[in-house]
Amino acid sequence: MKMIKYGLLAVAAAWILSGCSVEVSGSIADNCKFQQDRSATVAVDGTKTLSVIAGAGSLRIEGRPGLGEVRVQGTACASSENLVNRIDLRAEKVGDVVRVETILPSVSFGNSPTLDLIIEVPESMAARIDDASGEIQVLRIAGVDVEDGSGSMELVEIAGPIRITDDSGDVEVRDVSGNVVVKDDGSGSIRIDGVKGDVQIDRDNSGDIDITDVTGNVIIDEDGSGSIDVDTVQGDFTVRRDGSGSIQYRNVSGHTSIPKD
Repeated sequence: MKMIKYGLLAVAAAWILSGCSVEVSGSIADNCKFQQDRSATVAVDGTKTLSVIAGAGSLRIEGRPGLGEVRVQGTACASSENLVNRIDLRAEKVGDVVRVETILPSVSFGNSPTLDLIIEVPESMAARIDDASGEIQVLRIAGVDVEDGSGSMELVEIAGPIRITDDSGDVEVRDVSGNVVVKDDGSGSIRIDGVKGDVQIDRDNSGDIDITDVTGNVIIDEDGSGSIDVDTVQGDFTVRRDGSGSIQYRNVSGHTSIPKD
């Protein structure tokens, strides 16, 4: 991804579109033959919530100490100059929420356009994410509520609660000061390490589950297939329904309840 300069705009909301495109050749895939930069800056003014609605493309959200604005950098990719010109980035303050949205043209055939995003926010902000596809990485913010279609997910150093709904792709969660709830996970592994709170997985369809170092309880309501491995839990460990796969646990301080064979 090509880094771009921040547009320093002293306004509540702004979005800037580059007027030229760069043709990429060589080993780059056809859907990224043309690239353009996108950027936006939104003043926070005490706002505590970031809302991101993203289509295809990678997404990285990173908390920064002392930051007083939301800074968005993007790289638009498409197979034609016409398509890349129609990729839009919108950022604005709506009530008490900073809203960032990607607008991608639909194609009836061929490779879909993408818009990769890097968003820097104050560490005190929490994020609500609705993402269609692509990798997600969230670092050092106050909380995360994410609904993701496909692509891997990494949530690290989160100071508050996490709520996850994921269709497909691996999920990795580390160093969380709050409860972690996985409402629904379609496919892919789940790895959770270092939670100062409870871990609850309502439904996991397939993929291994590895959970380590939890100060509260670990509850798995329904697991379809894949192994479960739990290590170092200060509270209770409960599995209510397990389809197939092994269940292993070590160093559980509280009560243990797992289905009988």
